[in-house]
Order: sequence, then structure tokens, then C-alpha cells
Amino acid sequence: RSSKITHTMSLSLDLTPLASYVRPDVYSIESTATVVQCAKKMAEHGCGLLVVSEGEQFVGVISEHDIAQKAVALENTHGTVGNFMSACAGSKFVTTKDSFLAAMTAMEGMNARHVIVVKAEAAGNAKMLMADIAGVLSIKDIIARISESTRERIASDLSHD
Repeated sequence: RSSKITHTMSLSLDLTPLASYVRPDVYSIESTATVVQCAKKMAEHGCGLLVVSEGEQFVGVISEHDIAQKAVALENTHGTVGNFMSACAGSKFVTTKDSFLAAMTAMEGMNARHVIVVKAEAAGNAKMLMADIAGVLSIKDIIARISESTRERIASDLSHD
């Protein structure tokens, strides 16, 4: 029975488009902001990642990990977000049409806890604009969806026995 539950759960996650689940609350910061301003904004919004912009252009992301490892640990908290961010040039994105499996694969490939979800029509753009971002997906979001899907499948399987 457990393999049936696992198979059904993974199949439903594989096929679920991210547009149904991505949170549209994307918090951003300018690349010229200080690391301290960045940390305060993360604390204010209770998030672990900010999208970095230069005007209307999306240029990268900065995470709690970036701040802790690249700024605080090196006692360099006077630098700007642009000094410590991960540039979007090397980032992998997923689109609103992609699945949870694609998001998990992207996170694993980048060894990251977040992935940027872009609007499907913007996927091939050479330069991303802030308006192209549909949301951010975190590992917490994926775990919550897996837990929800697992509970639903187990309840369904138990009610049919």
C-alpha cells in the first residue's frame, strides 16, 4: 500500500503547475542598499530571500545565507547588496507552467533553498524585468505541498479501504 501512496503523491506533485501555488508576495531591494538595510527588510517581511533590482531590471537575489556567509562572517557589513548578491546570470529559473518536480530539481542543481518563478511568457528573455517575476518558491513551500498531498492521499486511501 505505501508504494501506491508514494507513487500517487509524486505523480500529482510532478504534474501540478507552479502557477497554482506560487506566492505572489515578492519582496525586493535595490542593489545599492546596504546589507544592514537588507537584513532589516528580511526581518520586517519574515522572508529569507529578496529579489535584487536596479530600477525595473531584475539583477539577482540575496539570501540570509549570503548575508551570514559573505558579509557578517567576513565582518563586512558596510557593503551593498550588489556586492553580496547572487547574480541572475548564473541562476536557474522555473516558470509558472513548470511543476514542483522542476522546482525541486532546480533547487537541488543550484544547492539553493529558493527558486525564482517567472511568468511563462518571459522565460526566454535575455534580460529579466521585475514585472517578469511571478513569485518565489522556497523549500518550505515545497515541504508544505508534499505534506498536504501526502495527507490527502493517505486520507483518500484509508477511506476507500
